Amino acid sequence: MGSPFRPDRNFGNHDPKKDGSGDFFDQKTALTPKDIQFIKRLTGLPVIVKGVLRPDDADRFIRAGADAIQVSNHGGRQIDGVPASMTALPPIVKVVNNRVPIILDGGIRRGIDIVRAIAMGADAVAVGRPMLYGLGLGGAQGVESVINFLNADLKNTMLLTGAAKLSDLNPDYIEIVGQNEEYSTFEG
Repeated sequence: MGSPFRPDRNFGNHDPKKDGSGDFFDQKTALTPKDIQFIKRLTGLPVIVKGVLRPDDADRFIRAGADAIQVSNHGGRQIDGVPASMTALPPIVKVVNNRVPIILDGGIRRGIDIVRAIAMGADAVAVGRPMLYGLGLGGAQGVESVINFLNADLKNTMLLTGAAKLSDLNPDYIEIVGQNEEYSTFEG
């Protein structure tokens, strides 16, 4: 299918005119906590470490100065078989222990997905692919329609859970009925 990137656009860190090699796949792969400190020192900006799926990595990045952790498996397209972001979230929440905000991305398509993520300890969710679909199908109006849909579906889901506000959510709001023995058998 060819390159997904427009030939007239370069990534700044790969553009040969800006000291890059021109090769998108020639990226630094041995990122370390020192890189977080370097970026913070150089830019003065907060650093969010994205792609965290392991609690020990989250802890290491926070100790190195990360300002937030983004639990993400990059859409599951980087390495087959990696855990879903939602699956990786609970142990990361436990280790982070409110030291920095946690953002979850991956699989956010409806209001219930947002409720689950927040109830399990995420502070925010990131929505990528639906926004791109909206943009591709309808430009700015398409993106706005995705935002409006998620907002309306989140409100509806909140009404159905009985939670008045997102800060009320906790794991009790997402208990799966099938995990409760009294509901696990059908008696006809």
